[in-house]
Amino acid sequence: MDADDVSLRDRIEVLVNYLLLHPEIDVVSSGFYFIKQAGGKSATVIPKAKLPKALKFIALFSTPVAHAAMLGKAEWLRQFPYDRQYIHSEDYDLFSRMAFSGLRLSNVPYCLYKIRINPQGVSYTYESQQVESHTKISLRNVRLYFGENPDPKVHQVAINRFSGRVDISKIREAMEFLVACEQEYLKRESCNDEEKKEITQYLDEQRLDILIQVIKNWHPFKPFSFIPLVGDNMRAFAGKKMWKYFIQKIRIKGV
Repeated sequence: MDADDVSLRDRIEVLVNYLLLHPEIDVVSSGFYFIKQAGGKSATVIPKAKLPKALKFIALFSTPVAHAAMLGKAEWLRQFPYDRQYIHSEDYDLFSRMAFSGLRLSNVPYCLYKIRINPQGVSYTYESQQVESHTKISLRNVRLYFGENPDPKVHQVAINRFSGRVDISKIREAMEFLVACEQEYLKRESCNDEEKKEITQYLDEQRLDILIQVIKNWHPFKPFSFIPLVGDNMRAFAGKKMWKYFIQKIRIKGV
């Protein structure tokens, strides 16, 4: 953990007990709070999924568990060292390699950790390197799992690691790519109903994240031309839970 972050007093106890009660799980983490420099809570981040096969799917595109809050079995942490070639995204590389090697990852559905927002922190200072490493890891995971090479620009949009304006056709292709990945993954994996539900929820949130980024960078002289995209992805705005997620993302951006 970073020196200015805060671990809740019962975090290790809760996670150790979870591993003892669930011997089939190899690594577990939790949600976390973003806190301001002075210490006040700014936003709450609940894990995107709890179950191993849902987290394995998420590992195709992003980090499945929170790094700093993680606790795992020592034998696996010894067998899976960090790979320094993926600078500033070593955690994503580590957890995705674990997931695709057959280890079972999990999350408890509440917050046990506080991450302090620091403008001089790694996520801000080395953002471009972090994005580059993250993109390489996800592209590697997709290629190894599906045996296909997606269009780099489409993939970049699909994992929401893009900036500036993107052609609307590429955005639509990215949305279709996510659906195709879900369908193929569910064909290959024996997911139960709860795991399928978590995967669907993750993709709804991912689509919403992409749309937020698209709207933020849209052409100033065509302010409403993105509306067809919103119409194509209305599911991403449907329901109280998704609006709550939308508000949470706005709060995080404003931290």
